[in-house]
Formats: sequence, C-alpha cells, structure tokens
Amino acid sequence: MPAAAEQKLVAAVDVNQNGGPFASSEATASKPAVFIQDNSRMYLVKVFLESSCKGVCETKGYRISGAARHKLMVIPTCQYANKVFTCSKIRVVKVY
Repeated sequence: MPAAAEQKLVAAVDVNQNGGPFASSEATASKPAVFIQDNSRMYLVKVFLESSCKGVCETKGYRISGAARHKLMVIPTCQYANKVFTCSKIRVVKVY
C-alpha cells in the first residue's frame, strides 16, 4: 500500500476481558494504540478499520494472556482507490 494511503488508514482497537466492557483506542501507522493490562488473564483483541472501507473491515479476534508486554501488529491487505479502502483480509500478528 502506498505511504500516502497508509497514513489515511485508521483502525479502532478494542480489548476486553471475560466478556466485560471494551477498552478502545484508535491506531494509525504513526501512532500505535497502547493498553495496560492489570492482570494475567485472557484478553480478546479486535480491530476495526474506521476509514472508508469495503470488504473485510474487521478481525474475528486475537487472544492474548499474561501481564507481559505484548506487541501486536495489524496487517491489512487493502487497495486504496477513490478515497475508499477495499480490503480482502486483516491479520493481527504477535511481534513479541
């Protein structure tokens, strides 16, 4: 994806634990979302593209556990044309 289009891509990152309320934050290529976990139980991470999007615009969910630092990367497979992102897949991968 071109750098100019990547800067327009905004993702909402939601984190919750045991079906409780979601903590939410916006993330861009230059500004990551940061969450502080208060215990080592399981967390569910979901990502939604907030930019104008067609196709696959959200993840099914990614589970993390432990109070350690988790660095996750969102990898969208998108094309940008006419001010709209057309996406075929969004992956969340653990970096560390």
